[in-house]
Amino acid sequence: MRKRWIAFLLFLPGASLPADSKWAAVEKILGRPGVEAGQGFQVLFPRTDLNVLVEGFPLDSANALVSRVTFQPAPEGAAPGGRKKTQVTGQIYLLDSEVPQAMAQAARNGLEMTALYSPFLDSSPALKCLRLRGEGTPSNLAWAAKMVLSATGTPLLAPHPSSTPTALPTPSPRPSAWQDIQDLLGGGEEKGPTLQYDWSGKSREATLIFQTDVTGTAVLGEFAVPPEDSENLMEELLQRHITLTALFTEKTGTGERDIVGFWAVGRGKKLAEGLKEVLDQEGLTDR
Repeated sequence: MRKRWIAFLLFLPGASLPADSKWAAVEKILGRPGVEAGQGFQVLFPRTDLNVLVEGFPLDSANALVSRVTFQPAPEGAAPGGRKKTQVTGQIYLLDSEVPQAMAQAARNGLEMTALYSPFLDSSPALKCLRLRGEGTPSNLAWAAKMVLSATGTPLLAPHPSSTPTALPTPSPRPSAWQDIQDLLGGGEEKGPTLQYDWSGKSREATLIFQTDVTGTAVLGEFAVPPEDSENLMEELLQRHITLTALFTEKTGTGERDIVGFWAVGRGKKLAEGLKEVLDQEGLTDR
């Protein structure tokens, strides 16, 4: 089984696409750089305006609380004028108080709301995650996504570096907990206090984000599996004392899949051992 990991990337200002890129208009509308991956394009919006505690654990908003808008060719159909349709999917983190306006903007701008759920069972402040999808032209979809994001406190513009030269910051010490996790799961992507993984198989995917601080190690993420396999997956997670936080069915270009969200706090090695067993059973690792 092919294995790959893809981090949730943060992008430096100024790393814009060439003007002739088909995604340049999307990048301009959304106001920050994105990244091309295959035929798709993704723009990320970290909720750096929020300070969130999950079961008393301080969440790293810059890396573990990241809204994303993803564009890719639609599986079939054509837009007016014979142009191929583009499909957009969104995963938007928002406060409970931001939900009504964000949903209203999604409806007004022709985006389908496929799920609204609590990504954490005990967070302060209380959060929701809104899943969106739509089809059309890249520019129209970008404006629609921007209107939803604008209904929240999400920072829309990429941070600009100061014009005054400053010394480079001293790198944070590498968390000692990462070695045990990487011995089990592979290198991953280290970003500040987080260690992030993405796996993709034939009909399933998994995303894991580990975070550590002085109180211990936490892991959050989700599995995407065929609907007939979700019950067994949830049982496997529960047996390993991993808390389930979400379950919903999501439409794809080829059918449906169940999304299973999870969260746990404990020893990094113990968490990684349990999740590797689940990943192995799902056919997502080759170690």
